This record gives sequence, C-alpha cells and structure tokens, in this order.
Amino acid sequence: MSKHVLLVEDHPITLKGLKVVLELTKGWSNITTAVDGELAWGLFQRDTPDLALIDLDLPKCNGLELSKRILSAKPNFPLIILTNHISTSQLYQASYIGVRGVVLKSEIVNTIANAMEIIMRGGSYLSPTIQRTAFISSMAELKPQAVDLSSLSKSELGVLRLIAAEKSSGEIAEELGRSVHTIKRHRYNIGKKLDVKSGNYGLVKFAYMYRHLLG
Repeated sequence: MSKHVLLVEDHPITLKGLKVVLELTKGWSNITTAVDGELAWGLFQRDTPDLALIDLDLPKCNGLELSKRILSAKPNFPLIILTNHISTSQLYQASYIGVRGVVLKSEIVNTIANAMEIIMRGGSYLSPTIQRTAFISSMAELKPQAVDLSSLSKSELGVLRLIAAEKSSGEIAEELGRSVHTIKRHRYNIGKKLDVKSGNYGLVKFAYMYRHLLG
C-alpha cells in the first residue's frame, strides 16, 4: 500500500516537478499538495499523512513555522525541509524544533528516496552539500577550550560518544536499548551540565570537537 505524503511547495513548476519525482519513487504515489503553510497545516490536521515534504520559503506560514506546528502537535513526525539554500542559523533552528531532514532541491532526484527511507526509520538526513558547508561554517564558530566532562554520568558519556559518531536520538536509543525519550533527556542534561547551547546541533558540534576525550 502506498504511503501518504504531504507535499508543500508554492511554485507551480517546482511543485509539478516534485510530484513527478515522488510518483516515480516506489511506495509514495499517494500525494496531497499545498501551496502555502496555512493550507498545509489544515491538510495535515485533516489527513494525518505518513510524511511531509515542506518548502522552506512559503507564504502565510513559512517552512520552519509550519514544521514547528507539526512537530509540536506530533513529536518525531517524519518531516523533510526542501530548499534551494539554508543558512547555518536556519539549520540550527530546524534542528532545535526537531526537524530531522533537509534536502536541497537541486539534489532531490538523486537523494529523496534515500532521505525519506532514513527519516521514516527515525534517522536524520542532510543533503551532502548542506552537510559539508554547514559543518565547516559551524566548526569555525566553535573554538576549542579546556573542558571538564567529570560532571557527566556513565550513561551520558555513552550518549555523547554516539552523538560524536553522528547518531540520531532514534539510532542511539536503539543501540543502547533505551527509549527515545530517555535519550533526549540525556541530551538535555548533557547540554545543561556542559553549558552547550544551539539545540541538538550545538551538541553535535561539541561532541565532534571533543571526541578525542570520549574514548
């Protein structure tokens, strides 16, 4: 049975092209479309789709605001932001509200099927180009300094090691045999103890920078 995807895009030509790509993607031929954020929000509440693909720049309610509404109503909902460009600050914001997927429109043909599969499994996906540029930019903002990890529990250190290995909360939960809620609580406590801000992405940067201390 085909899964139901909510596709939100305000440019008619782009919308048509995205529909064609989805129709050619096995298992995703049931497509509902919306041309603005408010309409999409109404359709989401009415239809409860399996996954949403949301343009970053939407009229009436932009992609990040729409994503925030959806994830507030249904935490961990499979959702992917589609964009031509995303700034580092927008990427931080997306991560903070719980978005697990960002795909460049120029890379959709080659990446969307894999991205949707990963997101549906509870993982995270960033287009390769976004991953490279955002990581380089963000690492430049993080200056190495003395750090004390002694306040972290054994469980928290284990979670931090897996964050450094670029594991999502869902993947960490599965590997450690814990609930996603427990892993998110550990992430929150780690950030609070170490004074690491900028949401989950800030914690990823921190873990990667100090991975040599994590064993």
